[in-house]
Amino acid sequence: MATKLCELFRIDLRSLAAFRIGIAALVLVDLATRAPHIEATLTDTGVMPVAFLHPGNLYLTLHALSGSYAFEVGMFVFAAVAASLLLVGYFSRVSAVITWVLVISLHNRNIFLNDGVDDLLRTLLFWGMFLPLGRKWAVDARGKPAPSEAAVLSPATVALLLQFALFYVTCGLLKSGDEWHGTKDAIEIALRQSYWVRPFGEFLLGYPELLRVLTPTVAWFETLAPLLLFLPFWTPRVRMLVLVGFWGMMVGLGSSLHLNLMPWISSAATLPFLPASFWQFIAKRARSKAGASDGAPAPDSPRPQNARFVRLPRPQNAWFVRAKWSVVVLLIAHFAVTVPSAFGSAEQSWLRDVGQKLGLNLVWKMYAHAPSEDYEFDVVATLQNGSVVHVLGPDGPEYIRRAHDTYRIKYYMERLPRFPTFVKRQYAAWLAGSWDAGQPPPRRFARVRVFVIVTPIKPPGPPQRRLIVDVHRGD
Repeated sequence: MATKLCELFRIDLRSLAAFRIGIAALVLVDLATRAPHIEATLTDTGVMPVAFLHPGNLYLTLHALSGSYAFEVGMFVFAAVAASLLLVGYFSRVSAVITWVLVISLHNRNIFLNDGVDDLLRTLLFWGMFLPLGRKWAVDARGKPAPSEAAVLSPATVALLLQFALFYVTCGLLKSGDEWHGTKDAIEIALRQSYWVRPFGEFLLGYPELLRVLTPTVAWFETLAPLLLFLPFWTPRVRMLVLVGFWGMMVGLGSSLHLNLMPWISSAATLPFLPASFWQFIAKRARSKAGASDGAPAPDSPRPQNARFVRLPRPQNAWFVRAKWSVVVLLIAHFAVTVPSAFGSAEQSWLRDVGQKLGLNLVWKMYAHAPSEDYEFDVVATLQNGSVVHVLGPDGPEYIRRAHDTYRIKYYMERLPRFPTFVKRQYAAWLAGSWDAGQPPPRRFARVRVFVIVTPIKPPGPPQRRLIVDVHRGD
């Protein structure tokens, strides 16, 4: 029994290396997509000055040290260097810690830009700090003897694998409403959000019966498939079937809705589950294509199916061993305390909030309740010469329209009606400042009104135009 549990929670070193490469690459992609709008989203002249930060976030972000554009660019460069070092596996442990710290700092600088998959990214980076990420396919491994073990078993491997499973199990369990298992129209409702739908999603709307089959299937798959990853028999085959199904679901979601990096980060989180047989198959195909003879030695040569794995050497410092296991115990305690609250009160506990910000999150509510409204936004600006401009329309400046077409700012805008008043007013002030730069006085803003046009999806209804914020120059 103990041996089987060890097999279920060990991670192949090649899978761990693929995980390192995938997560580091996605951090770089995230930085690249945020970089063009640093001034708008992360500086004192943008939508969230440092002075507006909540004290709970103020002490969790290095970005609070300055609100200048130059400082933010420097922080982005620092984060990109750390993620690049993690990507190639150079000083892997140190670069993993620095990357985790800088990602937390970035996310807590403007929490209104973050979505649920950012929680998962922080979580994966958190557990990555405790794993030997540089033992394979890394600069750290060059010139060193090949590791004697095929896989790693440690408290961190247990936590990382359980973390992903619990993340999706809770996501599936929370999809318990009538729209998922009664009327089965949750996916159709989501695809009717023109604000987020992609062309393939519009195509699927033509097949409502198929969507009614897919809706409960997705909820049950998210609930049960992660548990099958820990099936104690036929484990490699079952894991590969589950992973292929999961990747297919991610392709479908990413093709149907604008979800930013969600499909990619979720897929990267599955890489530690790849069994040794997968890498044996890849190595065999590579040798076959290279024309290698059957008896020729090759790197990553397949091991017998019954090969024993060797655990990582026990550190000399017994305190370090106890500390690692203590973290796993804290994870279980955190789960026991915070997960039930997600199924009950909508109010988030402080413990879950802190854990979420640090990268210790076990709950994901993505589409737990199908959206009931579609959105469209209109920013109406009155200039000092009396003319009126629809800033997000064809008459508005291209750089503002381009910024509002990005995922982060679209997500920010969707949540804007629920933000505190001072945040709404700062958004309007940022628009005015962006517009006024370089404009002669008669063309500058005298008044900015931000409207949301809400169209009910279920039950359907006519569009309703609502004023979000009205700001006059000098207010």
